Amino acid sequence: MGKFIRTEEVPNCPLCNQPGSPLYEQVSDRLYDVPGSWSFSYCGHCHLAWLNPRPVLEDIPKCYPDAYFTHEPVESVDFLSLNPTSRISTFKRRLRIAVLREQFGYRHLEPQLRLFCMLGKVAMLVPLLRQRLTMGLGAMLRPWKEHGRLLDIGCGNGSYLAMMKRLGWEVVGTEIDPKAADIATSSLGIFVHVGDLKDAPFEHASFDVITMSHVIEHVADPIDFLRTAARFLKPGGEMIVVTPNLSSLGSRIFGADWYCLDPPRHLYLFTPASVRLLFTKLRLFGHLDVHTISRKGQKIFRKWALVRKTGYFKSEHEPILTHSLQWRLGAWLFGLIEGAGTWIAEWGEEIECVAVKA
Repeated sequence: MGKFIRTEEVPNCPLCNQPGSPLYEQVSDRLYDVPGSWSFSYCGHCHLAWLNPRPVLEDIPKCYPDAYFTHEPVESVDFLSLNPTSRISTFKRRLRIAVLREQFGYRHLEPQLRLFCMLGKVAMLVPLLRQRLTMGLGAMLRPWKEHGRLLDIGCGNGSYLAMMKRLGWEVVGTEIDPKAADIATSSLGIFVHVGDLKDAPFEHASFDVITMSHVIEHVADPIDFLRTAARFLKPGGEMIVVTPNLSSLGSRIFGADWYCLDPPRHLYLFTPASVRLLFTKLRLFGHLDVHTISRKGQKIFRKWALVRKTGYFKSEHEPILTHSLQWRLGAWLFGLIEGAGTWIAEWGEEIECVAVKA
């Protein structure tokens, strides 16, 4: 990886073209040690933040080291198979299958006892249990559609596609990182287009669902990117976008030590308001549901504690916190408060957007 990254100034808001104001200045990469000091600008009108200056398009690959998380192999764990050697594991998976069948329409999965169906309905009312029963997928776990086709843009190593394939979807992906795409193709047998989305060999209006999790904050032109993606979506099809929330409780409290700043890889940081504006400008979608979720609240607190203690967000340093009751209790309490606030103040660490194409 080259040591020098060329940059370009982005003085105006990409959504409304108004001048931005400084948000954070001279922030370093404390996760992968990409060289440089980075700053973010903010638009008070659109509530959007962006990296300014940012890497030029040709140098963006230098921001992603060989150790980037999408290069990790995918564990071959079947989240639906029953384990006869563990009663607890069997119970959890029967409950999961019941939830998928009864509440998400996956009727082709093995029928479960009525007791599991009833317990599943109750468990889905509890946020933590709902997250575990749905594999932490949130809005990306879509209701079943027979012969449904799903495209995951920025699919990384294909772990999400592997789960949806197991549930019966016809899945493909796109990825600009050849190393990550090779993992998905070679180990999972999933077709992944490597390269620019505009060059993807898919027919227009051919997918029922298009997903992109933690992708739009990495692209140079989110409006053009979403417009290109929408070409592949059928009328009435759903586009699911997940991205970090600049107005989350973690962002408000931790400031420049918020884990999701992630310069220089995150070129944009969205709020629910800026996501709504982004999709409104596209004029391609009818129904739009934008909300926040707090599934990563405890992780965000742990990362803040880690960077305060070591100066880095690196996972290999996390064991120093595992034996600290203070940090474990703090993470639990932070997650609880953020989860409660998510319902009324959009405090969740991630934004989920479900947009239906007109």
